[in-house]
Amino acid sequence: MTLSPFSRSQHIPALVLGLVLLISGCQPGDPEPANTSSHPAAIAIDGAFGDWDTVPELARDSVGDGASLDLTSLTLAHDDAYLFVTFGLNAPTILQENNDLTLALDLDGDASTGNTDGFEITWTFGERSGTFYGENDERLGHADLGFTSLPTVSSERYEVALNRSAAPGGQEWLATGSTVCAAMIGGGDRVPDAGRTCYSLEAASPNPHDEPVDLARAPGTQVRLMTHNVLRDTIFTDPVRDAYQRIYRAVAPDVYALQEVYEHGAEETRRRVAELAGTSVGDWHASKLGLDLVVVSRFPITAVHTIPGFENYESGAFLLNTRDALGHPIVLVNMHPPCCTGGDPDADMKRQQVADAVAAFIRDTRSGGGPLNVSDETPIVVLGDMNFVGDAQQPQTMLTGAIQNTSVFGPSVSTTQTDAPLVDLNPSQTGSPFHTTWENPESSFPPGRLDYAYLSNEAAPALNAYVLNTRHLPDSVRAATNLKPGDTATASDHLPIVVDLGADDS
Repeated sequence: MTLSPFSRSQHIPALVLGLVLLISGCQPGDPEPANTSSHPAAIAIDGAFGDWDTVPELARDSVGDGASLDLTSLTLAHDDAYLFVTFGLNAPTILQENNDLTLALDLDGDASTGNTDGFEITWTFGERSGTFYGENDERLGHADLGFTSLPTVSSERYEVALNRSAAPGGQEWLATGSTVCAAMIGGGDRVPDAGRTCYSLEAASPNPHDEPVDLARAPGTQVRLMTHNVLRDTIFTDPVRDAYQRIYRAVAPDVYALQEVYEHGAEETRRRVAELAGTSVGDWHASKLGLDLVVVSRFPITAVHTIPGFENYESGAFLLNTRDALGHPIVLVNMHPPCCTGGDPDADMKRQQVADAVAAFIRDTRSGGGPLNVSDETPIVVLGDMNFVGDAQQPQTMLTGAIQNTSVFGPSVSTTQTDAPLVDLNPSQTGSPFHTTWENPESSFPPGRLDYAYLSNEAAPALNAYVLNTRHLPDSVRAATNLKPGDTATASDHLPIVVDLGADDS
C-alpha cells in the first residue's frame, strides 16, 4: 500500500450538510444545560473497550427505533490531552465509508451558537469530513481535529479521540472547564432521542501517555523483531535515507520483516539494512518471498516456504535458527494482503483467502511439522501490513484459526489445540494512547490500525511491544536516541512495530 489503505474504495456522494438539521432537541435560545457530568479517564484507543468499563454511559437508546441502523449508546471521557467518545450500534458497520453516522458537538453548551441546532462541529464518519460552524463555515479533515478512531474493521462499537490542542476554525476548543454537548445521528436514528447529552471538561490528571518512554530492549530480551512497510522501496531512496537510518539504529532489531520491497532483491535489501543499521553486511542473512516480502535477520534463515493466498498475494514463512538465543528456532510469517475495500473481486474476499491460507499453514505446522518440518511447539510469530480495513472476520481468523474457505484451505484449527490460536499483541504507540499504525494527514482517511504482530504461544514470550511514532516521543527520548519528530512520517506512512521476545524459563 502506497498512498492510502483505502485508495480503491468506492466513495459515496457527499451528504448534504443539512443532515445535521435532523438533530432535534435544544433550540436556539435554550439555557446552558445544567445536568452535565464529567469522567476523566485514561483511555487507550485500541479497539478493545475494556478501559471504558468504569465510565458511565451518558445516553442509552433503544433498539428498533432506527431505519437502516440503530444507535444504542453514547459515552464521553477525557484526559488532559484528548476528548474520548465511544458509541454503540446494533449491527457491524465499517465506520470509514458508506454510512451517514454523524457526531455533533456543541462546544460551549449554548444552543444559540453554531448551526441552527446549536452545534459548532459535526463530523460525518462515512464522508471522512466535518464542518466547523462559525462566522464562516469551514470544511474539516481529520488532521484539523486530531481525529483518531478504532477499530479499523467492521464493528458494533467504536471509540474516537479528539485532540484538545487542535484549533478547528482557528479557535480554542475543548478547554478545561468548558461544557461540551454531543449527539450522534445516522441510519434514521439518534442518541439521545431528543436534545443532547452534556459533559464537563473538568481538570484531569496528567496524561499517562506523557510519561517517559524507553525504546531499549526489555530486560531478558533475546530476540528483537520489527515489522515495517517501507512504502514502495523508499528504504532505498536518498531523500529519506537519514530518517530510516535514525529509526533503525535507535530500534536496533535482530530481525526485520519488511513489506513493499518490490523493486529490490534479498541481497540488495540485506546490504541496505546493514548500511542503515551501521553494521557489517556479514552480520545479516536475508530472503525474499512473494511480491514484496523480505526478512533480514541476524539469525540464519534455514528454510522458507511460500504460503499461497489469493493469486499473487502470497505470504512468506521463514524458519530462523534462534537456538543459541532461545533454545529453539522460531517460524516468522511475513504478510501483506491486498488493501482497500470494494473492487472486483471484492478486496475482503482476497484478504480472507490470505488469512485462511496462513491459518492453514499454522494448523499444519502445529499438527505434523508442516512445510517447514518443525516441532509442534515451535513458536510462530506473524507480522506484517495486514490491510484489515473491511470485514472483521479476517483478524478473527488470524486469532482463532477459523478458516472460511474450507473447500480450498481445509478445516479450521481444532479447538482441542489450545496453543494453536494466535495472540494479538496490539501494541500502543510510544508516548500516545493510540494503537494505530498508519497515518497520512493529507489523506481523507484518518489514522488506522493496519499493521499487526501475532504470537502463537509462550515458548518465546513477548516481553515488550510498541509502535514507534517519533512525533509523540518525549524530547528527552529523541535526544537520547538521535531521533527527530518527523522521522517515522518521513520514512513511510506506516509506523514500525517492535517486539521483544524472551526465552521460556519453564
